[in-house]
Amino acid sequence: MLSALIFIPLMIAAIIGLIPERFTARWLRSAMLVVSGILFALTLAIAWQFDLSNPGFQFVEHRAWLEILGVSYSLGVDGLSLPLLVLNGFLMLVAIGCTSSTLDRPRFYYSMMFLLNAGVVGAFVAQDLILFSCSTNSN
Repeated sequence: MLSALIFIPLMIAAIIGLIPERFTARWLRSAMLVVSGILFALTLAIAWQFDLSNPGFQFVEHRAWLEILGVSYSLGVDGLSLPLLVLNGFLMLVAIGCTSSTLDRPRFYYSMMFLLNAGVVGAFVAQDLILFSCSTNSN
């Protein structure tokens, strides 16, 4: 589920950049409002299933990435990152909802918004950075 919160906005950002300009800003705003609503619902589903009595990381995803360097793709949510994740999803929905339907460059704006969203979610759920994984494995 956490990977979906990162990769769906990345795919949406790429799709928005590739769609023809014949789509109006109003249509794009409506479509992006639906997508951000789905992402917020996914975030709320994670929050609903979160076990508050467990102090550790939950919804953990772990895949080996560069085994030679000891780097892995590792995601997880704890009690500190969960409210920030929910707040990010809510603010994304509000930001898209408050956007004017008369933007000059709506495709660029919405693709950058979803790119930002993916980066923020990635920062909140990331468990393994290349610098930290290399330094921990060398000891």
